[in-house]
Amino acid sequence: MKKQIFWILLISLFLGKTTAQTNPFDKEIAAFEAQDSANKPVVGQILLYGSSTIRLWGSYETDFANDKYKVVNRGFGGSQTSDANLFFDRVVVPHKPKIIFFYEGDNDINAGKSVETVLEDYKTFVKKVKTQLPKTKIVFFAIKPSPSRQKHFDNQKTFNQELWAWVQREKGLYFIDTFNRMLGSDGKPDPKLFKADMLHMNTEGYAIWTKQVQKLLKRL
Repeated sequence: MKKQIFWILLISLFLGKTTAQTNPFDKEIAAFEAQDSANKPVVGQILLYGSSTIRLWGSYETDFANDKYKVVNRGFGGSQTSDANLFFDRVVVPHKPKIIFFYEGDNDINAGKSVETVLEDYKTFVKKVKTQLPKTKIVFFAIKPSPSRQKHFDNQKTFNQELWAWVQREKGLYFIDTFNRMLGSDGKPDPKLFKADMLHMNTEGYAIWTKQVQKLLKRL
């Protein structure tokens, strides 16, 4: 009886540990892999990668429409830059994209990470791209100024400024300033650009991003 109890406790401990180690994004990443397995990725396309701001971009196929590239959305909600790095080999590499449009950092800062930490995670991402996909260009979106996260306004602004300064010194990197374009005349986040949760953008918000995307695509 004692041996049975011992093994039950041991198995329970093992299962509990396994559950704790399971990444919350595993199912989404597995779904991406299933899609790529069923339909072999087209090499040299545009890949949208990042958190829910990317995932919820419902009109992306039209907004990114051009004669040269197909577009694939690989956003997974709630993710941080470290998550994007973690799943890079499984999600990004198979597509060998010509251009990556990347949005992260929003959730990072909200989780309490410092500007320096997030920027280092960005640099890790760039290193991964340059090592495994040396011909791929990367376009970073500035962290958006959501009304619900206005308490992080200063850190978001600082991060965007430091990201912009760094991008200027690197080849193959580009930056779209979506932060300042989403502020109202009072210098605060414009609520009319967001859904009811005041965190995620509505069609008006994405329209601002799309205009800048199209300008950049013409340059690229």
